[in-house]
Amino acid sequence: MDFKRIDGVAPAGRVKGIGSEQSRRNRDQHHQDEEQPEEQAEHQELHDLVSLASLNAVEELVQTRIVRVEQKSEEEAEKHPHFDRMV
Repeated sequence: MDFKRIDGVAPAGRVKGIGSEQSRRNRDQHHQDEEQPEEQAEHQELHDLVSLASLNAVEELVQTRIVRVEQKSEEEAEKHPHFDRMV
């Protein structure tokens, strides 16, 4: 007689090896599920730190730099229109 698994259920005592393997996998999965929130929290914290560092670096690069021209000529000021002239 050939027994087949139906919907993950095996006849009692017939497929003991597979059943015990499934039980072990279920226990392992349950154990992993319990650890997951801690790992996700650590991963999220690391991600937030990296994101903040990246954001700070980009902000520093993008900030408008104003170079003040004190006693330069009008020609120099025209060459560099982004420079600010001090009064």
